[in-house]
Amino acid sequence: MPIVNLGNDTAVCAGELLELNAGNVGLNFVWNSGEIASTITVLNEGVYVVEVSGDNGCIGVDSFKLLVNEIPFVSIGNDTNICEGDSVLLFTNKTALNHLWNTEEKASSITALSSGTYSVLVSDSNGCSYSDSLTLLVTTCQLLI
Repeated sequence: MPIVNLGNDTAVCAGELLELNAGNVGLNFVWNSGEIASTITVLNEGVYVVEVSGDNGCIGVDSFKLLVNEIPFVSIGNDTNICEGDSVLLFTNKTALNHLWNTEEKASSITALSSGTYSVLVSDSNGCSYSDSLTLLVTTCQLLI
């Protein structure tokens, strides 16, 4: 009888591809997704089942459950200009997640005072992450009277 082991059920972050390998090279394969190769690449959440059969009529079956965790998308805004002496508050609206700004701060918001590129990496407890950045230009502004 073919021995089939697709591994433990698992979770990935949205957009990650995962390869499932039924082993048993040279035998016949039928997946519930309709594929007939020993190895398939999966992206979508669901249960994947493979049936492996040999010429002797023996059949081995295994299933694998894939969970897909959403990416914690954030946006800190568009590139912007401010006048010298002003500041801009950059924030993610994701207070329950982990934050790491390129300024080394770990809060969900920071105050930007100088020209440069500001970026934040936001991650959740599932290990999924997303980053966003903007460029801030501080200029000398003249007051018109």
